[in-house]
Amino acid sequence: KCKQDAACYGKVLDDPIPTGQGAANMTAIKAAWMATIYGNDQTAKDLVSKIDKIKDPGARLAVIQGISRLAGNKGDTASAETLEKMVERDKTSGDQRLAGANDAVVKIANALRARGQ
Repeated sequence: KCKQDAACYGKVLDDPIPTGQGAANMTAIKAAWMATIYGNDQTAKDLVSKIDKIKDPGARLAVIQGISRLAGNKGDTASAETLEKMVERDKTSGDQRLAGANDAVVKIANALRARGQ
């Protein structure tokens, strides 16, 4: 239904992802990649604003990879700060799924910061 509309794919990421249902996260993963394929700088910012609500590790990984790809070589220190704050909040949540997913978030945040300087 979204065709080549990155914002439409981004809206799909607002839907909750059911846990414990096998491949239930595939819709979110596909939406993240389609938003990345058709997106731009604004799409990257939109993805950063949504990632904190995405608790599924696979979907979070797809979103963070999309953010990195859309940022390209120019980086984004503001997005890096947002991601780092999210990781710090997640540490206090005790959610082990997020601990594993946030390893990639930390690495992408570091890359965004380095490229943005």
